[in-house]
Amino acid sequence: MTEAERAALRADRERRARLAAEEIAERATRELYDTVRDLREAEARARIVGETAVEVFTAPLALPETLSGIAASAERALGARRVTCFACAAGAGTVESVHGSDEPSLTALAGGPADAIPGMEGRDADRGVVALPLAHASIVDRGREALLGVLLVELPEPRSLTAAELLVARSLAALASMALANARLHEQILRSLADAERRAATDPLTGLANHRAFQERLAAEVQRAGRHGRPLALAVIDLDHFKRVNDSHGHQVGDRVLVEAGRILQAQARRDDLVARMGGEEFAWLMPETDDASAWEAADRARAAIAAHAFEGVGRVTISAGVCDLAAAGEGERLFALADGALYWAKHRGRDVVVRYSAEEVDVLSAEEHATRLERRQSLQSIRVLARVVDAKDPLTRRHSDRVAGHAVALATALGWPASRIARLHEAAVVHDVGKIGVPDAVLLKPGRLTPVERVAIERHAALGADIVADVLDPEQVSWVRSHHERWTGGGYPDDLVGEAIPDGARVIAVADAWDVMTSDRPYRAPVGPGEALEECARHAGSQFDPLVVAALARLHAAGALEPVAAPVAAG
Repeated sequence: MTEAERAALRADRERRARLAAEEIAERATRELYDTVRDLREAEARARIVGETAVEVFTAPLALPETLSGIAASAERALGARRVTCFACAAGAGTVESVHGSDEPSLTALAGGPADAIPGMEGRDADRGVVALPLAHASIVDRGREALLGVLLVELPEPRSLTAAELLVARSLAALASMALANARLHEQILRSLADAERRAATDPLTGLANHRAFQERLAAEVQRAGRHGRPLALAVIDLDHFKRVNDSHGHQVGDRVLVEAGRILQAQARRDDLVARMGGEEFAWLMPETDDASAWEAADRARAAIAAHAFEGVGRVTISAGVCDLAAAGEGERLFALADGALYWAKHRGRDVVVRYSAEEVDVLSAEEHATRLERRQSLQSIRVLARVVDAKDPLTRRHSDRVAGHAVALATALGWPASRIARLHEAAVVHDVGKIGVPDAVLLKPGRLTPVERVAIERHAALGADIVADVLDPEQVSWVRSHHERWTGGGYPDDLVGEAIPDGARVIAVADAWDVMTSDRPYRAPVGPGEALEECARHAGSQFDPLVVAALARLHAAGALEPVAAPVAAG
């Protein structure tokens, strides 16, 4: 081979080596470019996922906006033609709503089965359609994670998602799952809270509103009626002789009677009325936009409906009711007290009647019924006469017992006592001082400080009074008379009882008695004003008096409802 040929061969080899090197360099550059591009795309996808996560966790967006935002983020991150988020109904396996798409063929899936979504169950994989089920461990249905929705990805061309794209799609699907799970849990919490609130405001036996719900509604309706100058009326209703039903037929039958009576009352009420069970056999019927005349008519229709109803296993049951309106009462607690007072007069008139409260009518009824004293034994009348004799010994204490009884009724009403117990409390309060008949006048009317011997004579009146009424009143009423001078922290008489050991009626009478003593003329001092008397009671709340009773006194004072409430003494 000549020198020229060898030179040509070397040149050819060098050219080829140069071309190969250039090709290798170009390929390496392309690979590097592709790597950088992939890194940038991965970074962009990660940024989109991150921004979407921040939006989901921090922005106060509603669920539709959140799901639409996740679908839009998925479109950008995956370069998809369209991404749609379907939300499924709880436990139904059906599409509840569609987000991120206005395609008619997709939005038309709302209300249909979730397995009709394209890409579900492996269908349409050859069309570049990928469906990612949305689920979360916190939402379980029949032991498995419930289907919360579907994230549907439609690619521009038929292909599968790359590993990187699939990671992005699953990340966004996880965010959608969390948003749907949070929404589902939030709904469950709200339902639980609403159910708890409903149970807290509902009488478990009758399903009517309970005492708490009634008091809240009463306060709201009184405020509304006062603000707009609208009428408001209340009927307080009590089943007659209900104790006989329980004693004769058993408490299960009695409960059925209460349920049926509540249903009849509710059927008579209007949509905006409130019928509540106040406890025992007592109901309250609050009637907005109603005066006392219309309320009386409504209550009497209910009375007739219950009287005409055949209660299974019992037969005929009647009710008595008292009606009052806000125009006569002025405020909520007094509205209840006056309606309750009218109920007592309904009982006193023979039951199965509705009494419409008015001061004039109550006075007339008291005069008409005074001679016969329905449902009263002659012996109790005799004891009441003795109580009057005690009051009459000193002109300054005349009618003290009646005033204390009226205050006691108001306090017990404010404390939520049922009507039958309040009537029995009235009986006991009227005769709470009857034992003073055995205290010498020189001691009872002494204007100065008592000697120790005289104080013992005075303190004997509580036990003596209990002995006097023992054959007339029931044992609980006797305990109220005996213990009305006991002190909350001890040191009272005659038994040195403490706290809850003091019968509740005695605690009420004690506050009512102290209030009347302080606000009435006495031989040894002038009366104090209501404000000063309340402050004195408050100072001794928790030491001499039951704090709950003093709190009720404060509420009555604030409402101006501390005038004696006329009430009969017939229980039941």
